[in-house]
Amino acid sequence: MGDRGMLTAARIREDLAGVDGLRWITTLRATTIRKLVNAGTVTPFLFDERDLAEVRAETSVES
Repeated sequence: MGDRGMLTAARIREDLAGVDGLRWITTLRATTIRKLVNAGTVTPFLFDERDLAEVRAETSVES
């Protein structure tokens, strides 16, 4: 498990993509989602029916 800053697309491509049996889920940044919405590629109301939410934290969690 890692956050968006730790596992970049380049690192996934170079280090993880060739590992047999390893899978991952990535997320889009808010600016990318906004561009998709503005372009009409994504229709936001489709997500309303699935009870999705956005969670933001103003502080980081120290381990």
